[in-house]
Amino acid sequence: MADVYANPIMVEALILSREGTITVPEPQPTYYEPGLPPIGTDLKQLERWEPWVRAYIAVGEMMQGLVLQPSGTNAFQVLSYKVTPATSPPTPSLIAEIQRPVKATFEQQIPLVLSWAELRDERAVEILAQIDPQYAFWSSIVYMHTDRTRRTLELINMVLQFCVYVEMRFKHALGCWRPVEYNAQVQPMITTPGHGSFPMGHATQAYAVAYVLKSLLNLFPDPTATPAYPGVPTIVDQLDRLVARITTNRVIAAFPCRQHGGTHAGHRLGRVFRRALPGR
Repeated sequence: MADVYANPIMVEALILSREGTITVPEPQPTYYEPGLPPIGTDLKQLERWEPWVRAYIAVGEMMQGLVLQPSGTNAFQVLSYKVTPATSPPTPSLIAEIQRPVKATFEQQIPLVLSWAELRDERAVEILAQIDPQYAFWSSIVYMHTDRTRRTLELINMVLQFCVYVEMRFKHALGCWRPVEYNAQVQPMITTPGHGSFPMGHATQAYAVAYVLKSLLNLFPDPTATPAYPGVPTIVDQLDRLVARITTNRVIAAFPCRQHGGTHAGHRLGRVFRRALPGR
């Protein structure tokens, strides 16, 4: 919650400034706050809050109507319940279903993780820079700036938070082991996160962000339509290559050796988020 003013020097200065400027005692207290808004219906109130507050509100709205539940004995799914007339039961719509790979599948992937470890020195800087959200990498392709496109960056942050809520529920439900728990020679180059291995979180988030960015370039829902300007195909190609590299880097760092579940979840969650935006 700290900001640039939350330091001892500024706090003491503000205390002294108040003591030197207020009228004591105030002859007649005056109150000049505006009227209170309607409860829960005035969207203009969002402009009053900080970006992180808007993100929590937006993601909370996105999660309403979503149901995450087991599917059979070896899969997990997320459903969206559409609004129906009061006389009808809710209608579920499948967003994504991910099946847990069998143990042998993970074991067969461990040699890939071990062999890709040779690339760790080459990719170390990228891997470290991509631990947190990859804003700099996306911005290097789709020009985004904290002052110039602050709303776009705020939107991307909401996409990431939405994905984390869903992907962590999948990771918990599927409960897959980390590569280091299969073979001690994996020896991850950075700290292994304290959550499940599958589906890959970085893949889920990166593919969802790429989908939303493409949609903002008016490529969806009809990607075959004539691009708004000639550079769009190149941007799309670079975004696709970037998210593929981000997911590969996680394997090199010795994390999830199966990124396909994350890719699927990312595409589907990106689509759900895009449909929730105005003008969808």
